[in-house]
Amino acid sequence: MKNLQISLEDFVTLQKLGEDFIVVDVREPWEIEKAPFKDALNIPLGKLSSQISDIPDTSLIITLCHHGVRSLKASYLLDLAQRRSLSLKGGIEDYALSVDPTIVRY
Repeated sequence: MKNLQISLEDFVTLQKLGEDFIVVDVREPWEIEKAPFKDALNIPLGKLSSQISDIPDTSLIITLCHHGVRSLKASYLLDLAQRRSLSLKGGIEDYALSVDPTIVRY
C-alpha cells in the first residue's frame, strides 16, 4: 500500500517554496465555517467521488480534514482516480497548533 501522507513539516516547506499544488478540504461545511483553511477547495468527503472532475488538474492535490483520517480516505479515492494526492498528516488541528494559531481549534 502506498504512503499517501505528507508531514506537516513537508507541507509547510511546499507552501514556502510556492510549489504548484491545490488543497482540497474534505471537512463538512459547518467545520469549514468554524475553522476555514485559506485558499482551499472545499468538497466534503461524502461528495468527493462525484466531484473529482471539479478539482483542477494540478501536479499535486493535498487533502485536509480535522485530524487526517478523512483526508487520508480522500487521498486513496483520488489515487484510484489516477490523481496524485497526499493527505496532510494531523490535519488542520496540527496545522493550527504548530503553524497558524489564528485558526480556531474545535
